[in-house]
Amino acid sequence: MDTSVIPFGDYCYRIVQIRTDEVISSDIEQFGKDVREYRHHGNTKEILCPYWHRIDYGTVQCEFLNIEVFDEDEPESKKMVIEHFQDTNTIEKIGYSYLLSDEIKICDIHCNE
Repeated sequence: MDTSVIPFGDYCYRIVQIRTDEVISSDIEQFGKDVREYRHHGNTKEILCPYWHRIDYGTVQCEFLNIEVFDEDEPESKKMVIEHFQDTNTIEKIGYSYLLSDEIKICDIHCNE
């Protein structure tokens, strides 16, 4: 895996200025899925780490660490996982991490640089 694409700092994203001619998606439901860039504050955007993904069935994955955790709304995430896999045992294989689901870096790569 390529560590050079992991953002610097404590988060699973980097913040950059939005160009004047740039159109940013407003589809928050797809952010972390098909949408990798989203308005942050004012004239900036958040660009997600290519290894961080929000999954349709209620989890978040760090592909770099091969970790999958429940998304922020854990009860709803558990329900979605069970519905997706049709198996209550699957929820035992998924971890818990408010850090990863909140886009806080857990890989420690480029954190203090």
